[in-house]
Amino acid sequence: MKRTVTKSLNAVILSILLLTGCGSKAVPLTDELVQMQNGQSLQNVVDQIAEKIGMQMPANLDETALKELFYVSKNDIEEFAGKIAMQAGDTEQIVAVKANPKKKQAVINSLGRRLSDVQAFLSEEKETAENGQVVEKGNYVFLLILNDATEDRNADMEDAIALLNEAFLGES
Repeated sequence: MKRTVTKSLNAVILSILLLTGCGSKAVPLTDELVQMQNGQSLQNVVDQIAEKIGMQMPANLDETALKELFYVSKNDIEEFAGKIAMQAGDTEQIVAVKANPKKKQAVINSLGRRLSDVQAFLSEEKETAENGQVVEKGNYVFLLILNDATEDRNADMEDAIALLNEAFLGES
């Protein structure tokens, strides 16, 4: 049953892609060369964000999902980590990618395409999807689609971006 639903969802998403464009503009946090703090990794950052926002039933992102759902080719990146909420009706998605320098724009476009797909597909969680962001930090690119149960719909996004900043040297 779960596979049938997943296959159906993927078919709908692919159909939507044929009808929509994939232009994307990332939110740059800085244009300079950035490095992660000692002891930090993309997986640590994703885990911290998922814990902070209280992601329900998170599943780790694998290479297949990265390519099929997020359109990111393994050849375009050096490393990645991510989580997707598996609870029915939950749209939370956190993806962190260290792009190959010459492929960064392709990664931004791919993650932007996924964000557009989610925004076009959802009706009940439309506000959540519309608050999603592709965030750029040097060669690192993040897709953040976060449900926020608080009245301030931006609180989780602000917390997530603060955690991103804390993960990198010279940021806080």
